[in-house]
Amino acid sequence: MATKVSNKFEGIAWTRSTTGEGGPILESDAAAYAVCTLHQTIDAGDHWLLLGTVVDGAHHRGVAPMVYHRREYRDL
Repeated sequence: MATKVSNKFEGIAWTRSTTGEGGPILESDAAAYAVCTLHQTIDAGDHWLLLGTVVDGAHHRGVAPMVYHRREYRDL
């Protein structure tokens, strides 16, 4: 996501949320997604804590979640 390339989703199956909120939903490359609207922003020193209200979401059956554990990414 952190690139200035204009076609960063070329070749990746994606769609928009039915609510019209949020960014792209990766259809076959994500185990789940949550679309949120901003509820509150809290100053936390050198970071910001953003709290959102979930307005849409789902999980994709058959797509294993990727977990970061002990300095490695792993499928469950």
